[in-house]
Amino acid sequence: MSSPLYLTITTSLCAAGYFLGSWLGAVLLSGLWVSVVYYCCHEIYAGYVRNRLQTDMRDIPGNFMSRPGDCFWVAEAEVEGRAQVLGTVAVVEREDGAERFGELFRMIISPTCRRLGLGLRLTQTVVDFCKERGFTKVVLETSSAQTAAVALFSSGHIVEFVIMMLVIREYEASDKDPVCELFSVGIKEHIRPCFYNAMSSPLYLTITTSLCAAGYFLGSWLGAVLLSGLWVSVVYYCCHEIYAGYVRNRLQTDMRDIPGNFMSRPGDCFWVAEAEVEGRAQVLGTVAVVEREDGAERFGELFRMIIFPTCRRLGLGLRLTQTVVDFCKERGFTKVVLETSSAQTAAVALYKKVGFCLVTAKRRAETPLLFPLLARVSVLTMEKHIQ
Repeated sequence: MSSPLYLTITTSLCAAGYFLGSWLGAVLLSGLWVSVVYYCCHEIYAGYVRNRLQTDMRDIPGNFMSRPGDCFWVAEAEVEGRAQVLGTVAVVEREDGAERFGELFRMIISPTCRRLGLGLRLTQTVVDFCKERGFTKVVLETSSAQTAAVALFSSGHIVEFVIMMLVIREYEASDKDPVCELFSVGIKEHIRPCFYNAMSSPLYLTITTSLCAAGYFLGSWLGAVLLSGLWVSVVYYCCHEIYAGYVRNRLQTDMRDIPGNFMSRPGDCFWVAEAEVEGRAQVLGTVAVVEREDGAERFGELFRMIIFPTCRRLGLGLRLTQTVVDFCKERGFTKVVLETSSAQTAAVALYKKVGFCLVTAKRRAETPLLFPLLARVSVLTMEKHIQ
């Protein structure tokens, strides 16, 4: 429902209901649309559950454990004095001509155990099982709505490298192109979440609806579409320029000379996280720290925390952040400070997990003040005192 298309449909139905009747008509017509969409979403998953419980889940040993190449695992822990199942996963042997491979099924994690590495352990259990049996690959099906699962499975081809063979080292001159590319991609990917967060807020939904109605009254349905479309375009442009403009500015300034701006003093450093992927070295993450002074106080400011998309939720961000904290401790700094945007929710959650606290939140960016105001994005300042 937060997609631009569905927001436009909802707004149009709301306006049509009003013109055909009253505000009650607007509520009923748009409400009917929302109910239809919800019913479709509900039936996709609830219907799948009903079907599975009546078929393969009705006889788990017979359907998932009847051959040497099949298996069904449960993740169990003692919670409040009793054993509790916290996750499951299964694999079934498949054949395609002379090729034997495994198909992964029933990857389920208890809500309270997500983001703790259990999904990674269960997936690796399946991969190891298939390796032992000489399978050539592991395949699976999931839905596009299961974004956390897709992120986990997408990282599967480098899981072992990230955990076992990833090296965090200081920046070298040969790293410039992949580091700048990673920086550009990592920052610009926040444009869409920033736009969706803004447009799905109650205030912006009201503004979009009002502009649609005003456009109709002033002209026609074309006027309604044009006026609301212009508003949506302005908001998107503001979101885009905040992040794309930041990338342009940084690539022309401090990222143009990384050794000079991030490695010129003993209290500065720039690290890259590197691993061998498909036979070649690949930069999977970066982070930097610059020494700052405030009177007699010396502290470090964290910059350029970027993680390759397929390596997220695997602990790399935690390792890079800890690298900065340890570096600052060794140099006797009193704290580590950083700035991030409110749209970067995963980064904010990571920093809080490591012990950073929010200090200030301000509407500012390397753009005119109107841009962050319309994009509803704030710059967050966070800090962690080093004990």
